[in-house]
Amino acid sequence: MKTISKLLSVVLVSVLLSGCFDDVVKVYEGPPVVEFAQYGQPFSPGLNYIATATFPHDAANSSADFSLNLQLISEHFSSDTFINVAVAQDLVNARGDVVRSTNATEGVHFEILNPNKRAVFPANSSFSTVDLRIFSASINPGQQFQVILELTEGDPLLPSQNHKYYTVRVGKAATPPPAP
Repeated sequence: MKTISKLLSVVLVSVLLSGCFDDVVKVYEGPPVVEFAQYGQPFSPGLNYIATATFPHDAANSSADFSLNLQLISEHFSSDTFINVAVAQDLVNARGDVVRSTNATEGVHFEILNPNKRAVFPANSSFSTVDLRIFSASINPGQQFQVILELTEGDPLLPSQNHKYYTVRVGKAATPPPAP
């Protein structure tokens, strides 16, 4: 009987205590912002994301398509919303020093496939992509070019200041792979 009484007391106390604490709910209360998504993509601390695509040494006229993930930090919208994508000439660090510059040429080394250079978030969705096509035709073996993509203001979306840049490096291998 004592054991049952002790057990019942422990259960009663735990039930009473669990009702005394507020549920912790984190709600973002800032403006709606968009950032390059952090999952599954390489990250360089303080310099945002970098991806490298290298064509084989003998790739004459190849192209490759890929998507860079975006995420919305906000409540969902009931209609489609968008954020603009631009090519940034330079990427600067917190001190204002240029750490990278775009040297790829749009239409020659790459093209942004999103119509009007806008990434669209469908209604009731938190995810979108920036779609890119890269080209090998004008790259000599051993050369590398880079483009810095920047999220710019949409209506009503703003770019996240922490993750609004993505650098894509496009190159061609300097030598053919070793024979097996």
